[in-house]
Amino acid sequence: SKNTSVPSWDFYEEAAEEDVPGYKVETARSGRAKCTVCKKNSGKAAIADSAAAEASTAIVASTASRSSSRAKKSASSAVVKQNDTTVIGLGEVRVGSFDKMAGSYGRWHHLECWRVPKKVQNGLTDPSDEESCLRDLLSMEEVLLTGLAAMDEEDQMTFVRHVINSDHWAGNRKRKAGAASGPSKAKSA
Repeated sequence: SKNTSVPSWDFYEEAAEEDVPGYKVETARSGRAKCTVCKKNSGKAAIADSAAAEASTAIVASTASRSSSRAKKSASSAVVKQNDTTVIGLGEVRVGSFDKMAGSYGRWHHLECWRVPKKVQNGLTDPSDEESCLRDLLSMEEVLLTGLAAMDEEDQMTFVRHVINSDHWAGNRKRKAGAASGPSKAKSA
């Protein structure tokens, strides 16, 4: 019988080919990083949000007209950050990937925007069990994933719950209704 309590040797062999873990999970330290998925998807919505932020900034600036220019600038940037859904908030769980050119982690994602890569999925022995999933993910520490061991228990479990939800798995997207059925067939009368 196959031992399913430990990921396969192939999993570790493939993961060990990388010099640095490919993914880093952590809580956002500054609240300044932007989610690459949200930035990509914002497109035209960003233009509308920008106009709304400018209007809000004008209101804040007019109420702060007696304040210093530094206070006005600070108030203005606070309004923009508050309305900017691409920003990963201070203390939120985020996931980044290793950028070989820069030699550091970047391309940060909100946890809910991150698609769990096949490499991580393949290292899970029982994706339906939170405890075994946490154990599996911690065994990936410094091999495929880094930062999980340094997080508090609540944030670790938030990450685990995201990973075990197959709706968040890469390569597991649902096709549009027309695309899944192939070419359309003529209706019979």
